[in-house]
Amino acid sequence: AVATGVGSGAHVATIFTTEITVASTGFEAHPRHQESLEEATSRRLKEEMGMSCEIKEAFQFTYKADVCQGLIEHEIDHVFIGITDDTPVINTDEVASWKYETMENVRQDIAANPQNYTAWFKIAFEEVLKHFKK
Repeated sequence: AVATGVGSGAHVATIFTTEITVASTGFEAHPRHQESLEEATSRRLKEEMGMSCEIKEAFQFTYKADVCQGLIEHEIDHVFIGITDDTPVINTDEVASWKYETMENVRQDIAANPQNYTAWFKIAFEEVLKHFKK
């Protein structure tokens, strides 16, 4: 299953309430002094979703997209993958909404409703699917 969520904190200017993002890639994990990106991602997963697990960077990609009326996102995104049986304990100050879905349901929904998903999520999701098919 995929936990999806809409961030309400740092992404408020670029991720809108109708767009869906994956929790593990949907937040900005700015490392603190002497903290690795992996450590920052683990910390933010715990802070936002109340979940802990071993994570590993699976891939990264660069994208550029017009997200709204000329607002351009041009980013390098790092995608971490981890598996856990933890039940999410949502920090509502950080996450506006979330749900669990099967990978297949998400794939089908992206095909049927692409406007509901951020540009980077659609790119990342395709790569995540490849990762799990290995």
